[in-house]
Amino acid sequence: MKGIGRFARLALVPVAFGGAYVIFALVKADGTGRIPWEDIVGAGVMVVSVTALLVVFVVGIGIVGDWVRRETLLRRTRAPHILVPTLTTDDLQYWAQKAGFTQRRWPLGLTLTADVQGIRVWGGRVPKVEELLRIPWEKIRDIRPEGVSGQLGRGLAIEVEADVPIRALWFPVVGGFPLRVMRASDAQMRELVFELSAVRDEAMRLAGAD
Repeated sequence: MKGIGRFARLALVPVAFGGAYVIFALVKADGTGRIPWEDIVGAGVMVVSVTALLVVFVVGIGIVGDWVRRETLLRRTRAPHILVPTLTTDDLQYWAQKAGFTQRRWPLGLTLTADVQGIRVWGGRVPKVEELLRIPWEKIRDIRPEGVSGQLGRGLAIEVEADVPIRALWFPVVGGFPLRVMRASDAQMRELVFELSAVRDEAMRLAGAD
């Protein structure tokens, strides 16, 4: 109910803008009381535009808030070596299901972690954070930064072994300015791949020692 109330209050903002625009148009109506058609269209465009911007802003803030709270919980309870925010894409969801790693639908905002056990993907809101995907290091053939046409800039491509031929799992890594929802830079991606490779080497060393 709190969420509904918040959205209801936000909905008043574009209505207020539209009302102010109509009043302004009436003032311009030269005492005839008739509002020019172009002013009515302008008021409608303003209401729709402001509403769309508010929706995007609220959704973005919600995703970022989920990331921050989820990361805080994972750092406290799992202590992963690496933790980065990422996003779901239809392509990623399809190939993860085809590889047999998951059969569930994922939320838009995800958190990817890595430790000596492998790479994991988490979703959900605190306190109901769930592990959505787990890939042990022995199943991972290659990790590299890679751009995909039509997707969100550069991301993390993970080639995995599977019983069926599949494409690399591509995670659009985010975390840049503003609000941590912009894509990661090329330098950040190179650093991330270097850190993941170091964790994998450590995992392989420990496995060999056993």
